[in-house]
Amino acid sequence: MEEYPFWEIYTKRLIDAGLEKEAAREVVDLIVQTAIDQKGLDAALERHSQDLSKELSAATQILDSQIDARINAASNKMILWVIGSLVSVSIVMLSAAKLLFG
Repeated sequence: MEEYPFWEIYTKRLIDAGLEKEAAREVVDLIVQTAIDQKGLDAALERHSQDLSKELSAATQILDSQIDARINAASNKMILWVIGSLVSVSIVMLSAAKLLFG
């Protein structure tokens, strides 16, 4: 059996089923074009999905860095508050010691 492209086989089957030769070719052309269009749409959808994934990843990184910056700022404020409290307590203790021990 000779090897034929699938569209020739489909065209022959349609003609054998009673369709005119030109109509059979048009039907097969539409089937092939639909398959090509679907493949193109699938590729476009995949590219769009990858682009969205990259954008989401970039946005996540930006948010993570902003959250880290806010956490660091809050930690720094807390550290400064603790140091300030310790200095205040030390000053009060030194003042009390001066008053008590002259």
